[in-house]
Amino acid sequence: MNILCITPREGWVVDRIGIEFKNHSSHNVNFNDINSEVIWLLSPWVWQSIPTHILKGRKVLCTIHHEVPEKFDQARLNNFKERDEYVDAYHTPCEKTKIFIQQFTNKPIYVIGYWYDKSSWQALDKNYLREKYASDFGAQDFVIGSFQRDSEGANPNNPKLEKGPDLFFDYVSSFNHDAVHVLLAGWRRNYLINRLKEANIRYTYFELVNAHKLNELYSICDLYAVMSRQEGGPQALFEAPACGTPIVSTDVGMARDVLPDECIINFNDIKKAKIPRSISVAEIKDKMKKFEIKNHIKNYDNLFSRL
Repeated sequence: MNILCITPREGWVVDRIGIEFKNHSSHNVNFNDINSEVIWLLSPWVWQSIPTHILKGRKVLCTIHHEVPEKFDQARLNNFKERDEYVDAYHTPCEKTKIFIQQFTNKPIYVIGYWYDKSSWQALDKNYLREKYASDFGAQDFVIGSFQRDSEGANPNNPKLEKGPDLFFDYVSSFNHDAVHVLLAGWRRNYLINRLKEANIRYTYFELVNAHKLNELYSICDLYAVMSRQEGGPQALFEAPACGTPIVSTDVGMARDVLPDECIINFNDIKKAKIPRSISVAEIKDKMKKFEIKNHIKNYDNLFSRL
């Protein structure tokens, strides 16, 4: 089967998903053959890059990673309904997204979680990395990581609330400010940086990093914290434990598919949340096994075969 994979081409994680699917799928995956039997819209907004007469003549699968109910206004609903005319089925990585979008469509919705490529991530020597970045971190620092984008719109100080930068600040500020050190990576972290400065919480910021550097940053952390309000995954649920780093998360996306209950933080308890006494990275990795790309990709291949 030939599958035309349409990605945003923005250097976003979705573009990486498209490449990994091409490399591991049993189907013939491409990025430009409009004569393919199936079209996979790997993000909902990319549908407008394909002429509608082509969409009409193909089987179309649309992936919706997550939706933000507060932003789902009439304009977004209209766009959803217009796109829905050309979509044969939807895919989402988590049950929460399915529950939301099923009120707007009668098309089939398949929930299949993200995969992760085990070969791309590894636990590196934390002590060596602390020495490598000695100018940034003290020997006794407790390093909490957050690698994402947390602002939106023209104003880089405007928080992207679904990513929870305000909740992340509440979480880290509950710790001893003399001990905690926040490690940030990703584009447009202005909002959180300003909050950390105001509270005199130490931080180190790397804006844009490659995969190798990101692996190092995960390995430096004593804890990675996901404080989002809405997510499809996120990918950090796999990446941090794969690098040997404990992780906590709000109850979003795939968190309960991967993390034990003690690693899930209630939204109402963030300001008083503490680090679980023991986070078993080995236990998390055990739950991650079924999502390893070599095995999990078959679930996607089977979905396309059903289409």
